[in-house]
Amino acid sequence: MRNYPIAKSRGLHVSLESTLSVPTPYSIEPTKIMAQTYPSFEPTTEVVELSDAIDCLNSAAKTLKNFNTHPRDVSLIAVDANALKGLNVMMLRSTRSQTDLGDPDGSGQANSEAQISSEIAGYVRPLVDAIRARTAVAEDIYESLLNHPSPDSARSILVGALKTQATILHGKEVLASPSPEANLRVSIPSRHPQQLEVRIVHLDYENNCIEARLAKLEAPSRIFSAKDPGVKMLSITVRDGSLFFLIAQAAALGVPVSITANFSLGVSSKGFNYSGTLISIKDPTDFARHLQRIANERAIALFE
Repeated sequence: MRNYPIAKSRGLHVSLESTLSVPTPYSIEPTKIMAQTYPSFEPTTEVVELSDAIDCLNSAAKTLKNFNTHPRDVSLIAVDANALKGLNVMMLRSTRSQTDLGDPDGSGQANSEAQISSEIAGYVRPLVDAIRARTAVAEDIYESLLNHPSPDSARSILVGALKTQATILHGKEVLASPSPEANLRVSIPSRHPQQLEVRIVHLDYENNCIEARLAKLEAPSRIFSAKDPGVKMLSITVRDGSLFFLIAQAAALGVPVSITANFSLGVSSKGFNYSGTLISIKDPTDFARHLQRIANERAIALFE
């Protein structure tokens, strides 16, 4: 019976082991390896698709479960931590079925595409450092990402760099390093309040929070684009009970609300999201009277 260091430190002991049945490996030239970890690979490296590797692990785990006679609440399936740390996960580019006579093995195109990722990683590195140091503001991050020639790729690589739990390399160049906060949600506070018109979609009475759709930008914004009205959803906390009541009346009547709020910009590989805190409603007294008139008009119309 082998006692693994990490398992032993937690008071756990390995009673059975299962050897992986490795599927047929591929041979891959090092020129097609986009991201790798030290040490350098041999001239030809055998690789297995990640999905096959996961299937092997699951198969081994199932086999061990069949042999398990430990009580369920004090048993678990584990892997050697040192072996896991030494595992290289690679991104590879295969050749097309139609051979390129100028680049028959695809290595030229693979290197060119990998270089693009390397350049974008260099572009977002200052943004990553600022976010991790908590000195970033949403306006700067938003504009920097949108100003890149490939904004979607820049945003995706930024998120990958912030959330990685591994060291990402291209050759010997480090593209991203892990952080203790890798699992945290990427959310950056804005420097300035936003003036918006919103339509209420959902009211959370228990938490005094609203879900609203952006209807109109009422002042220039550096964290919203002209394409966002009618599309972007906002999560807004309303700490003032009287303002929450007013918003609830507007929601019941289907009337948009002009607000000022502070937002944090959330960044994910899918896009941007927004959560904030309400500061004020534009002309709340006049707005309350406006809602009252609409309610009265509808009540009269019911009896005509």
